[in-house]
Amino acid sequence: IDIGFSLLPVDSHVDVTPLIKDRIYCVTPTNFKPHNGEYVDDDDIGGRSFILQQQDYDRDTKRALDQYHVSGNSLTYSIDDQSILSMVESGLGLGILPELALNKLVGNVNVYPFSTDFERTLCMVVNPTQAQAPSVAHMRDEITAYLQEEYSDQYLGA
Repeated sequence: IDIGFSLLPVDSHVDVTPLIKDRIYCVTPTNFKPHNGEYVDDDDIGGRSFILQQQDYDRDTKRALDQYHVSGNSLTYSIDDQSILSMVESGLGLGILPELALNKLVGNVNVYPFSTDFERTLCMVVNPTQAQAPSVAHMRDEITAYLQEEYSDQYLGA
Protein backbone atom coordinates (compact mmCIF):
# COMPACT_ATOMS: atom_id res chain seq x y z
CA ILE A 1 0.00 0.00 0.00
CA ASP A 2 1.47 3.32 -1.06
CA ILE A 3 -1.21 5.72 0.25
CA GLY A 4 -3.76 5.28 3.01
CA PHE A 5 -6.01 7.33 5.26
CA SER A 6 -6.16 7.33 9.05
CA LEU A 7 -6.92 9.43 12.10
CA LEU A 8 -4.16 11.18 14.01
CA PRO A 9 -2.07 10.17 15.79
CA VAL A 10 -0.39 7.45 13.70
CA ASP A 11 2.91 5.63 13.92
CA SER A 12 5.89 7.75 12.99
CA HIS A 13 7.24 5.23 10.46
CA VAL A 14 5.01 6.66 7.68
CA ASP A 15 4.85 10.03 5.98
CA VAL A 16 1.81 11.79 7.49
CA THR A 17 -0.13 14.72 6.01
CA PRO A 18 -2.99 16.11 8.13
CA LEU A 19 -5.95 16.74 5.83
CA ILE A 20 -9.22 17.65 7.54
CA LYS A 21 -10.50 18.60 10.98
CA ASP A 22 -13.78 16.76 11.44
CA ARG A 23 -15.93 17.95 14.35
CA ILE A 24 -17.89 15.35 16.31
CA TYR A 25 -21.57 15.99 17.14
CA CYS A 26 -24.35 14.55 19.25
CA VAL A 27 -27.33 13.35 17.21
CA THR A 28 -30.70 13.29 18.98
CA PRO A 29 -34.36 12.55 18.23
CA THR A 30 -36.35 15.64 17.23
CA ASN A 31 -38.20 15.70 20.55
CA PHE A 32 -34.91 16.11 22.46
CA LYS A 33 -33.83 19.64 23.31
CA PRO A 34 -30.72 20.44 25.37
CA HIS A 35 -31.32 22.43 28.55
CA ASN A 36 -29.58 25.50 27.16
CA GLY A 37 -30.94 25.02 23.62
CA GLU A 38 -27.53 25.21 21.93
CA TYR A 39 -25.30 22.31 22.98
CA VAL A 40 -25.46 19.12 25.02
CA ASP A 41 -23.74 18.83 28.38
CA ASP A 42 -23.62 16.49 31.40
CA ASP A 43 -27.23 17.26 32.38
CA ASP A 44 -28.50 16.36 28.91
CA ILE A 45 -26.49 13.17 28.50
CA GLY A 46 -26.67 11.62 31.97
CA GLY A 47 -28.29 8.19 31.99
CA ARG A 48 -29.01 8.12 28.24
CA SER A 49 -28.15 5.33 25.82
CA PHE A 50 -25.84 5.89 22.86
CA ILE A 51 -25.78 4.14 19.50
CA LEU A 52 -22.40 3.88 17.78
CA GLN A 53 -20.64 1.97 15.06
CA GLN A 54 -18.27 -0.42 16.76
CA GLN A 55 -15.63 0.15 14.11
CA ASP A 56 -15.93 3.94 14.61
CA TYR A 57 -15.61 3.65 18.36
CA ASP A 58 -12.21 5.28 18.17
CA ARG A 59 -10.21 7.29 20.67
CA ASP A 60 -12.00 10.54 19.72
CA THR A 61 -15.50 9.11 20.26
CA LYS A 62 -14.30 7.44 23.46
CA ARG A 63 -12.93 10.77 24.69
CA ALA A 64 -16.36 12.38 24.24
CA LEU A 65 -18.12 9.52 26.04
CA ASP A 66 -15.58 9.56 28.87
CA GLN A 67 -15.94 13.34 29.28
CA TYR A 68 -19.65 12.85 29.98
CA HIS A 69 -19.24 9.67 32.05
CA VAL A 70 -21.17 7.43 29.66
CA SER A 71 -20.72 3.83 30.79
CA GLY A 72 -20.18 0.85 28.54
CA ASN A 73 -23.58 -0.45 29.64
CA SER A 74 -25.19 2.53 27.90
CA LEU A 75 -23.75 1.68 24.46
CA THR A 76 -25.49 -0.09 21.60
CA TYR A 77 -23.71 -0.79 18.33
CA SER A 78 -25.06 -0.49 14.81
CA ILE A 79 -23.72 -1.58 11.44
CA ASP A 80 -23.44 1.82 9.76
CA ASP A 81 -24.00 5.54 10.20
CA GLN A 82 -27.34 5.59 8.36
CA SER A 83 -28.64 2.86 10.71
CA ILE A 84 -27.52 4.95 13.66
CA LEU A 85 -29.58 7.88 12.37
CA SER A 86 -32.62 5.64 11.88
CA MET A 87 -32.30 4.26 15.41
CA VAL A 88 -31.88 7.76 16.88
CA GLU A 89 -34.87 8.96 14.84
CA SER A 90 -36.91 6.13 16.39
CA GLY A 91 -35.94 7.27 19.89
CA LEU A 92 -33.70 4.31 20.74
CA GLY A 93 -30.82 6.49 21.96
CA LEU A 94 -28.46 9.30 21.04
CA GLY A 95 -25.70 9.07 18.47
CA ILE A 96 -22.23 10.48 18.10
CA LEU A 97 -21.20 11.15 14.52
CA PRO A 98 -18.56 13.25 12.79
CA GLU A 99 -19.53 16.16 10.57
CA LEU A 100 -18.28 14.50 7.38
CA ALA A 101 -20.62 11.55 7.93
CA LEU A 102 -23.56 13.83 8.76
CA ASN A 103 -23.09 15.75 5.51
CA LYS A 104 -23.94 12.63 3.50
CA LEU A 105 -26.75 11.13 5.62
CA VAL A 106 -30.46 11.83 5.89
CA GLY A 107 -32.82 11.53 8.81
CA ASN A 108 -35.29 13.47 10.88
CA VAL A 109 -32.93 14.16 13.79
CA ASN A 110 -31.36 17.09 15.61
CA VAL A 111 -27.61 17.68 15.61
CA TYR A 112 -25.96 19.52 18.50
CA PRO A 113 -22.37 20.28 19.43
CA PHE A 114 -21.11 19.11 22.79
CA SER A 115 -20.34 21.64 25.52
CA THR A 116 -16.70 20.67 24.94
CA ASP A 117 -15.57 20.62 21.31
CA PHE A 118 -14.49 17.21 20.05
CA GLU A 119 -12.91 16.65 16.69
CA ARG A 120 -10.78 14.18 14.88
CA THR A 121 -8.06 14.87 12.36
CA LEU A 122 -8.08 12.81 9.21
CA CYS A 123 -4.73 12.34 7.57
CA MET A 124 -3.07 10.78 4.56
CA VAL A 125 -0.32 8.28 5.28
CA VAL A 126 2.27 7.39 2.68
CA ASN A 127 4.85 4.64 2.61
CA PRO A 128 8.10 6.65 2.89
CA THR A 129 9.93 4.45 0.38
CA GLN A 130 7.27 5.24 -2.24
CA ALA A 131 6.65 8.91 -1.36
CA GLN A 132 8.82 10.25 -4.18
CA ALA A 133 7.52 7.91 -6.87
CA PRO A 134 5.91 10.00 -9.63
CA SER A 135 2.60 8.10 -9.45
CA VAL A 136 2.38 8.49 -5.68
CA ALA A 137 3.34 12.18 -5.81
CA HIS A 138 0.72 12.79 -8.52
CA MET A 139 -1.98 10.97 -6.55
CA ARG A 140 -1.14 12.96 -3.40
CA ASP A 141 -1.51 16.18 -5.41
CA GLU A 142 -4.88 15.03 -6.77
CA ILE A 143 -6.14 14.11 -3.30
CA THR A 144 -5.09 17.38 -1.71
CA ALA A 145 -6.48 19.46 -4.62
CA TYR A 146 -9.84 17.67 -4.36
CA LEU A 147 -10.02 18.09 -0.57
CA GLN A 148 -9.05 21.74 -0.76
CA GLU A 149 -11.82 22.40 -3.27
CA GLU A 150 -14.49 20.20 -1.65
CA TYR A 151 -13.77 20.92 2.04
CA SER A 152 -12.07 24.32 2.02
CA ASP A 153 -13.30 25.29 5.51
CA GLN A 154 -12.06 22.08 7.10
CA TYR A 155 -8.97 21.50 4.94
CA LEU A 156 -5.67 21.80 6.81
CA GLY A 157 -3.28 22.00 3.86
CA ALA A 158 -1.64 25.05 2.40
